[in-house]
Amino acid sequence: TIYARWWAPVTVYFFPDMLPSPFESEDQRVKRMNRLLDQRRKAVMQAVSENEALSGVAAQALRAPSKQKALDRIVFASRKVYDDSSLKQLPNPVFFATSRVFEGPYRILPKYFHVRAIRAGVRKIAEADETLRRSDLHSLPNRLLETACLDRAVPISESKSNMISGLNEWLALTQKFDVQHDKLSFECTKARLGLLALNTASTCRKNDKAFIALYGKNTF
Repeated sequence: TIYARWWAPVTVYFFPDMLPSPFESEDQRVKRMNRLLDQRRKAVMQAVSENEALSGVAAQALRAPSKQKALDRIVFASRKVYDDSSLKQLPNPVFFATSRVFEGPYRILPKYFHVRAIRAGVRKIAEADETLRRSDLHSLPNRLLETACLDRAVPISESKSNMISGLNEWLALTQKFDVQHDKLSFECTKARLGLLALNTASTCRKNDKAFIALYGKNTF
């Protein structure tokens, strides 16, 4: 108990999001969502700017005629880069950008802590995907749909049907991998990370002039 009291402030400092507020106003929720979206955009931009090979993969994927083709290209390219089921094999820009996407710890901490954050984030999404596939999305409240969209970098819209369409697309694309592999396997993890990056990149291609200059406007 004594050690816990000493280390609790240090832990919260290095993992600032580990203690969520018991009450969140609407303004706080919107700010949190915008902060996470901004973190993801910055992470994607930083990753592609720091790694030439990744920039090439991104260019090929974003020129694909459909999101399915783009995701297939990302997963195929990842097999050529690493075969082991270790997240630590990811290039550093990609690794730390991915940790940032899942609100992982500060970069100075050992990779072990970042891996835990990434695995926990992907596991949460994979398990929620199973629940969403069994649910009637039209019956879900808007707030829950917004959270599901935020977790998957699906655009949040005032139109409920647009959010449901985006979620259905995510569920269909990931199901292909879930059927062939265990949903928590490294192959499914790569597919979800790739799709998360694609969805984030789609947002960048709408809002970021530098990103549009490099990869063009959205084709899917």
